[in-house]
Amino acid sequence: MSENVAGAHIKIVPNSDPARVDQRMREAVSQRAFQIFEARGGSAGQEQQDWTLAESEIVRPLSCGVLETQHGVEVAVDLVGFDVRRGIEIVAEPHRLVLCGFGSNQDEHGKIRAKKGPLPEIFRTVNLPTAVDATKIESVLRGHVLQIRVPKATRLAPAYGGQVESGPA
Repeated sequence: MSENVAGAHIKIVPNSDPARVDQRMREAVSQRAFQIFEARGGSAGQEQQDWTLAESEIVRPLSCGVLETQHGVEVAVDLVGFDVRRGIEIVAEPHRLVLCGFGSNQDEHGKIRAKKGPLPEIFRTVNLPTAVDATKIESVLRGHVLQIRVPKATRLAPAYGGQVESGPA
């Protein structure tokens, strides 16, 4: 976690409970959908459109480079759209990375966009081609490109955590 851009804070969170980050995403989309609803006068009947627009702003896949190597997965992510000074959180799961942060009012050239008011928390997801050890992730931020390296999992945990009962043979 060295070589990060001055003022940028990257927090890595191995996530054993994927539902927790998914709940955060749903709450952020819900809040943004309500803002859209209010901005168009609060008239009923367009809830699905409000939700879809909010979801397109808050949660979406990242355009990034993903390379599977013999020992792990390397990801290069362009963080344009994130306010890196407010921090980026990398939630690492065995098959997915979720980048959480706040939107930026600057474009890729550093020009201020016209949007006023606080920008919402945003989430970007990266699906991984193989299971990884989410507890051993490394990241380096160079400019606006976040480089992430995570080793492959040595043993994949069972997908089902409940009990299996066997009947009489």
